[in-house]
Amino acid sequence: MAHWIWNLLLLGSMLLGPGSRVGHAIQDSPEPLIPRKCHVWGAFGEGAWSRLRVTSETRDDLGNPLQVQRQVVRTLHKVNDAGYTLHLQSFKVVESRPENEANEQFIENPWYVTSADLLKDNPSDVQRTLKVSGQEVQCQVFEYRVGPEGQQVTHQDFFSKNVFPFFLRRIALKPSPVKDEPFILSQEYDILEVDVPVQRGDRLITAAQTRTLLKTADATTVILELVSPEIPGGILTKRTIVRDKEGVILRRETMELEDFGLRTDAAEAERRGQRFREFRRLGRPIRPRQPEAMN
Repeated sequence: MAHWIWNLLLLGSMLLGPGSRVGHAIQDSPEPLIPRKCHVWGAFGEGAWSRLRVTSETRDDLGNPLQVQRQVVRTLHKVNDAGYTLHLQSFKVVESRPENEANEQFIENPWYVTSADLLKDNPSDVQRTLKVSGQEVQCQVFEYRVGPEGQQVTHQDFFSKNVFPFFLRRIALKPSPVKDEPFILSQEYDILEVDVPVQRGDRLITAAQTRTLLKTADATTVILELVSPEIPGGILTKRTIVRDKEGVILRRETMELEDFGLRTDAAEAERRGQRFREFRRLGRPIRPRQPEAMN
């Protein structure tokens, strides 16, 4: 995890990634409840980018697996105090190489997508302590409802501006009007571990491991992610699996970070196969220079 206001489908958030975490802000306040730095695109400037390899697998009517690979490049096109614009390019991968023609679009997002009126009756001083990776973290708790009367989804978010990924636990529940049926939808998001070291190319990156569990009457979705504040858009890896109510796998998807950078010209050079980039190519072994070449 890409803009999730607790996206009820969750699966459509792939292109925007975990940077699509819900924020809450009073729009006219100079000090929003959730600082911009707590968004996974918020610490980066225009031109920052990441490239992901996405592999999706579903099944046809006969139960045969159907696999599709895509290469997705996300570039931070424009940034201001109100929000940001992502330039998304998606290339279908054929025989391990992306096709030349890209499916692309520009998507504008506010930094914080819930309006102040959702929180007008929410006490600002509600605090809870969560235990994360063996340490106790003091969190501010936001409770609010989204949706029309009778179809509202109740949310409870645990937020700490000092511990990445900032939202450390999130719960959403849509109760069912049917007797003896407890819910139509439930969603839980938790941090499994913080400060996880991950090697990518020539960098040792600090990440957090998260898990999202989404349940409906018809299916259960489990999403495991490694996200990092050092990566534009946050995503290092993402694993999604969807099962029906009998436990049969309906869909699987993996996402892997292939490369990233902090300037648009680096992304364009990377697309042309040139070696002008902010970091060494991810996934390629680092070959030490020979002593004679260093003289």
